[in-house]
Amino acid sequence: MGQRIEITRNGTRVAIIEPAAHHPLGVLLEPGELRPARGPLPTFFPDVETTSDSAGLDAVLQDRYGTDRW
Repeated sequence: MGQRIEITRNGTRVAIIEPAAHHPLGVLLEPGELRPARGPLPTFFPDVETTSDSAGLDAVLQDRYGTDRW
């Protein structure tokens, strides 16, 4: 409900629970100076495909040691 609550242990403050801060871009979104993207974000490397979580690591290792190790 917008209240700030302080949690204490033996009289010492150990935590503060308070409402989340407004979105930092809200200052620009509300007056219309900034608009969220409507479509997908551009890709900088459309030819590169990633198939697993280790795809980036595999690419680095291939670059370092060559493809004959795989």
